[in-house]
Amino acid sequence: MNTFGDYISRLRKYSRMTQEQLAEKMEVSKTTIQNWESGRTKVKTAHLKRLAYLFNVSETSLKSELNRDNDSMRVGHFPFFLIEDDEELIGIIKSLHLNLNQQELFGFICLYNPEIPNNYDAWEAVFDESLTKIPYDFICRVGSIQYMNLADGLRNLLKYVKPGFLLKVLKLYPDELFDVTRLSKDLVIEFLDSGHVPYNDRDFDSECGFDFDIDMKKASIVLPILEKDCIHLVDGERSDASLSNDVPQEIIDASWYPHDQKCLALHVLNGLSSITTVRYDKSCTPIRWYLEINDLGCRLLSWFREKE
Repeated sequence: MNTFGDYISRLRKYSRMTQEQLAEKMEVSKTTIQNWESGRTKVKTAHLKRLAYLFNVSETSLKSELNRDNDSMRVGHFPFFLIEDDEELIGIIKSLHLNLNQQELFGFICLYNPEIPNNYDAWEAVFDESLTKIPYDFICRVGSIQYMNLADGLRNLLKYVKPGFLLKVLKLYPDELFDVTRLSKDLVIEFLDSGHVPYNDRDFDSECGFDFDIDMKKASIVLPILEKDCIHLVDGERSDASLSNDVPQEIIDASWYPHDQKCLALHVLNGLSSITTVRYDKSCTPIRWYLEINDLGCRLLSWFREKE
């Protein structure tokens, strides 16, 4: 689908310009105009201001059309199979997207409160105050009612996405619409590990955050090792027992444990429980534990390896 190319073509014809005339005014070749309208090449954002002037439309409208076109071509990479039994969480994840105006609104808020990206616990305290500082021209452009809807949508997204992560993605991809389900795999991994707001079960009034029990970065290191063979994890019946000498150093390095302690079985298992299985050999004395990849872990390993 080439919606932006069609949009340019309609604007050109409405303005009664030929492709040659538009090319001359844009200081590009006629072939470039043809490529824009056919979708063979994309219009660079540097050209949008001139196009907006020639067609007497807002640059924001052109950006919205361009982003809509780009967004329709982006492939979703989110591993929904990891949460396929949690319909509520799937619904939350699919709702985590912004439009161009919301992204601009978030940019204003960060400009007025630079501490927000680095302190996600504090954003609610200054969010409403920040809205009173938004330029009047922006509110006039989007309309007052729509502005309130934009703010509500952004507020709801920040209940699940850390402001620092959101700002990072928008800086990396300023011309794309933010959509968690269509992030690159590296950013999906970062979102699930540290970019989402964790659910706080101590705050009963809070509707923010969600739980995710897989350490994605750790899984990307551990699962390929377990694919080759299970590992002898520990001997004994306690999860805080010392690891066996058979545990690869890569797995130890991928596990978080206090710097003044040694790595234990519970540290290795943390973040891997749903994608691995612990098998017990009770014929040994003491009991011997083995860690192996399970079916869900195999699906995740395939996801890691799939090309984007």
